[in-house]
Amino acid sequence: MNKFKSASMVIRYAMVCLAAWHVAGFTADNDGWTDLGGWMLSNNDYRIQHFSRGPLHRLVLQRSVGTGRKAVWKPVAVLNTPPLSADSRIGTNFECLLPGETGDVVAMAREGRGTDIVVHAWRIDVRKKYFQSVDPTRVRCKLDRGDG
Repeated sequence: MNKFKSASMVIRYAMVCLAAWHVAGFTADNDGWTDLGGWMLSNNDYRIQHFSRGPLHRLVLQRSVGTGRKAVWKPVAVLNTPPLSADSRIGTNFECLLPGETGDVVAMAREGRGTDIVVHAWRIDVRKKYFQSVDPTRVRCKLDRGDG
């Protein structure tokens, strides 16, 4: 499910992954949170930055403000997910979809046969700037485990 439409989107995605902690509003010592990178949303003015501290995960919805070299990423919403079990992971909008609907979705899923078992899911509403909980049975994920 490759959603990159151009080389500039790939470069922008790489820049997201290299974002500094202060962009997400964390202190210099990171309060024990580890930056796990991030990803662009289908609306290129927004991205998700992913942080963890032990089994806890925090997803920060950020919006690009300004243009060119003066553009900065500002946090607009934060989702503290339920604890992530050892056999689960976060699925991005590149790996998960909500059939019959457009837009971005993020999910927590466990490995299953053929498709993954989604245990929690959220639609990302950039217009209202929040994460909306959705029925996890409606979300389909095929997570990339980096084994291929």
